Amino acid sequence: MSKKELDMSFLDHLEVLRWHLIRSGIAIISLSILAFICKDFIF
Repeated sequence: MSKKELDMSFLDHLEVLRWHLIRSGIAIISLSILAFICKDFIF
């Protein structure tokens, strides 16, 4: 582990988790919209 990871507080870890969840949600929504648009080609 890097020194930065060892020095992170609990709230810093929550901040990192929050950004990971936001990016994951954006990716899921974007890909869902793309799949809906291309549903005839996919299925």
